[in-house]
Amino acid sequence: MTIAIKGTRNGLTIVIPDEEAWEQVLSQLQAKFGEQESFWSGAAVLELGERELEEEDLKKAIALLEEAKLGPFHLVALHPKTIETGARIGLCPPSAPEKLPTGNALYLKGTIRSGQVVRHDGSIVICGDVNAGAEVIAGGDVVVFGTLRGMAHAGAEGNEKAQVVAVNLRPTQIRIAGKIARSPDHGAPPLSKSPEVASIVGGDINISPLS
Repeated sequence: MTIAIKGTRNGLTIVIPDEEAWEQVLSQLQAKFGEQESFWSGAAVLELGERELEEEDLKKAIALLEEAKLGPFHLVALHPKTIETGARIGLCPPSAPEKLPTGNALYLKGTIRSGQVVRHDGSIVICGDVNAGAEVIAGGDVVVFGTLRGMAHAGAEGNEKAQVVAVNLRPTQIRIAGKIARSPDHGAPPLSKSPEVASIVGGDINISPLS
């Protein structure tokens, strides 16, 4: 299958088939950019489907897009590792899915490092990782497009319906309203195979796959 490139009023959408080898994908992109160099400009959305990609793979694609004068870049992917990798290098979804908080939400791009504290009276959405030793404290939900290793406190003003969502949920501590859950002392839990959500169920914090 070949790459599909669609022009929209918001830029280009590049749909990459799952079956094609990544080096072949890069070759196809190179050929298409060379054929119609003057056509390429503006924002670009990479649709990757179920494909699992490493950081180096994504960076190669971005380098080709930059050569074609495209940017900024967004990522639409279904594989958790690809979503996490994209978030780590600053590739977020083009818009918030329906499950993401709206209204008084704080959107941040980049890694929240050890010692940093992010506070907001609404929800917090982070396109990146939250490292161990970092704290994210929200009056609403906490949503992390990456790995959550630090402390996340959702519903900090007492909202027990708030949630903590992450592509990879490996926190040192989760708080929702007045409830607290900690990671086991015997080490970090394994990387999840799908995004997970922490919420209060039956009076306790429960972690389950995000459906």
